[in-house]
Amino acid sequence: MDGADAAWIADGILRGCRDQFDPALERLATSGDAARHPFPQPLRGRAGCDFSFSGLKTAVAQRSARMQPLAEADRADIAAGFQRGVAEVLALLKHPLFRLGGAHGTLKRAIEVLELAVLRGTRPQAGSGGLISDFDRFRSELGKLRKQEASSLHASEQRAKLKDEELDLAQSLIVSLQKALAPLESVAASKPFDFAELAQRHYEVLIALSCDQNGVAVVFEGSQGSALAAAFDDLLGEQKPSGLMVQLGDYPEVFQTAFADRMVRRPEHANAHLQIYGQLEARLTETDRVILGGLVEGVWPPAPRVDPWLSRPMRHELGLDVPERRIGLSAHDFAQLLGTGEVILTHAAKVGGAPAVASRFLHRLEAVAGEATAQTRFEDFVIEQVRGGRGIFGLYPPTDPATDGQFKAWCANREKTR
Repeated sequence: MDGADAAWIADGILRGCRDQFDPALERLATSGDAARHPFPQPLRGRAGCDFSFSGLKTAVAQRSARMQPLAEADRADIAAGFQRGVAEVLALLKHPLFRLGGAHGTLKRAIEVLELAVLRGTRPQAGSGGLISDFDRFRSELGKLRKQEASSLHASEQRAKLKDEELDLAQSLIVSLQKALAPLESVAASKPFDFAELAQRHYEVLIALSCDQNGVAVVFEGSQGSALAAAFDDLLGEQKPSGLMVQLGDYPEVFQTAFADRMVRRPEHANAHLQIYGQLEARLTETDRVILGGLVEGVWPPAPRVDPWLSRPMRHELGLDVPERRIGLSAHDFAQLLGTGEVILTHAAKVGGAPAVASRFLHRLEAVAGEATAQTRFEDFVIEQVRGGRGIFGLYPPTDPATDGQFKAWCANREKTR
């Protein structure tokens, strides 16, 4: 399998790992400009929540139809605009560690009501205050509908059938959410603060959002939670300013940069259908299907390390391996993994936006298997012709010039339809 870049190859690997895979919307949106296509946002100057995801999708479809044919950049911008129109707060409310003072699943119905009432329509205004404003507007419009007054809601909408006690659950959820987010929402976005102060507020918000009915902050449980707690302890343990001034909008990136070098390995599950291994771990496993990713020079095989301190004679004198030994080990791993019952080889033409060279292992494999591959294709061609009622000699290489021409045309057409 070869492709234009590593992202395309990643999609292909997902196809090899599972029968169904998610659309590439996220991949497209990362390189797009969301501001180019301002899809439906909250209506200003009038009450109502009369948009839905169907309206957003209709807007996307109409915009795409007007712009045909779509270039890759156009598709990326539309994808980014679409994602911007979808409520991001659901990622928080449906997080498995979200508790907000209750047991796991306690807030499930309240979240469903809030999603149906507000979050399936236009994107709420910024902050929990904007969420409260939109929810109050929805309840006002729902009250008008019940009184048979002019309303932006329609009686056939599913959210128009919500009961008052269900809406009260969602209202209580929003109030609790606003209280939990207060340490960060009270910070002025344009004013710089000390990094440690923002981290302290971040820590308080995490506790409030993940604290269960017993007062335990589940976000700091387990190996991953312990590593997160240790990161905060290292930063806040001395209880003094860090000296680094950061604006609130830059804080997430600064926090990630500060602790990106901390590695936490997830516990392995014995019944997992997919395992991602390095070359060393893969030597000790046996699987039904193997996908070799990144078959480019510098990965398969890895580039020899240049030692600035020890020359080749010095390494030989000390009994150390030469740098090229890693190439031999990589070739051994490649040959061993080819012995699996089903193998998928992947190669991207670009890695990180720069052109990549296919692995020498692939070139040597193609040189050895090229003739056998051509013969296999000719056999498929002969079978297809015979099934179509044509008599043909199945000798390879084809001796009849007409058959040879038809075979080449068949191969070219097959490449186009792949």
